[in-house]
Amino acid sequence: MAKSKDKEEKKGQKQSARATEEHKVSYSVNHPVRLDVVSILFERVASPNEMADQLRVALGNVSFHVTELVKDRVIELVKTEQRRGAIEHYYRACTRPEISNEELKKMPKATRRKMAALHIQAIVAEGLASLKHGKMDADDDLNLIWMPMALDEEGREKVSKLQAEMFEQLEAIKAKHSVPQEEGKSGPPMRIAAMMWFERGGIARSMPPLPVD
Repeated sequence: MAKSKDKEEKKGQKQSARATEEHKVSYSVNHPVRLDVVSILFERVASPNEMADQLRVALGNVSFHVTELVKDRVIELVKTEQRRGAIEHYYRACTRPEISNEELKKMPKATRRKMAALHIQAIVAEGLASLKHGKMDADDDLNLIWMPMALDEEGREKVSKLQAEMFEQLEAIKAKHSVPQEEGKSGPPMRIAAMMWFERGGIARSMPPLPVD
């Protein structure tokens, strides 16, 4: 009886841990196949069969990780199609919301938490996938900056305003210079531009930024 109770308690603890946003983010990038799956599905809709071919990984392996990511609500089923006498399932990463600062201020804390987790998940997955596949090794345009800052209210407002202006400029550049990605044809590589601005959760070791030309 005691063993059964302990088993149920451990199961409950495991489910509770799995439900946290921190767990979902860390779990999704904690295995090379899951990492690649998340990275692919943030860019496009794909089936396990298509991803297995692209990654050159066994279909059963990819399907297992896709199932796990669906359980964590990291990815979601979009559609099913009949293919060669079987039903093929297509997935995408859960959509990252785009909201203004004013909308953010009106959001409940729980919603803010989920939104932040989706953004962090995407950025971390893209960064680690790039490292894994050697894309940063010889990237002359690589630009990574990490800067702890303890600012007064005016300073915080200036950083927030600067980031808003940078986002508008990025949107304008994207609209003017984007090259359509045609299926089956090679084009310029997809690059990731990311901005983050948040309060530190605890003491972390300071790291110098990479030099910027």
